[in-house]
Amino acid sequence: MKSVLLKEALPNILSFKAHMQSEPTQGYCERNDLNNMNQVSNQAICGGSKRDIAFHFTVEFSVNQAALYSFKVPTDFGFGGYSLMDGVVVKQT
Repeated sequence: MKSVLLKEALPNILSFKAHMQSEPTQGYCERNDLNNMNQVSNQAICGGSKRDIAFHFTVEFSVNQAALYSFKVPTDFGFGGYSLMDGVVVKQT
């Protein structure tokens, strides 16, 4: 999980990816030691703001057999956002 300050909408996925290359400032952070996605928030994990946040999550799933899986990503895309699966945009606002 990585969070950085975001003050305005980013026009496209490439702009978002470039913005996420910046280093987190105070109140934002990068964590690679989370074992689950329960209670994930910038405020809880980084001790920072609950507003003006750009998040990037990478989640790897291991499965034992091929099956149909569904995912719910309850996110506030106030400045717009993207959800990707295997590098393909599946939701954009």
